[in-house]
Amino acid sequence: MARELEVQLVASHEWSPKSDGVILGQDPFPGSPLPAGPIYVTVSKGFLFVPDVGVRSIQGAKRALRRAGFEVRVVWRNHHVLSLLSDRPQPIGTHPSAFSEARPGSVVTLVAYRPLPSPESACDPSYPDVCIPSPPPDLDCPQVSYTNIRVVGPDPHGFDGYDNDGVGCET
Repeated sequence: MARELEVQLVASHEWSPKSDGVILGQDPFPGSPLPAGPIYVTVSKGFLFVPDVGVRSIQGAKRALRRAGFEVRVVWRNHHVLSLLSDRPQPIGTHPSAFSEARPGSVVTLVAYRPLPSPESACDPSYPDVCIPSPPPDLDCPQVSYTNIRVVGPDPHGFDGYDNDGVGCET
């Protein structure tokens, strides 16, 4: 005669690259005697895929990421070459990248391009070989990504220092 069993199952969920609802583990292990207490089962909660947002507007990209289950943070980048291609802000990528797996609710950084102002208005004529904006703010050499900058004229940022040899931020 079979005895009646009453089994209490306690499930917990764990993030996993396995699809949703896969048993990842149990206690006691299979093959163990049936316990008098509960059986604990760990079940996977699958990751989500980061959508590709490259052909959308900034608002459309943010909306797509939120609909996919992510929080969104926007980081803006300026780029001289992209300024020649488009005069509108646009997404250029995400971190984690498109089609990567990430936990639902995690933050996905949307990297977005913001066009630069026209070079005539943005670049100070004292530095003809590179584009450094006129003050304000006043910049120091560690704040620019250039070295050995040719300086012509007034040098509003003082990159040429005290020797006035026409070369600023010398290495």
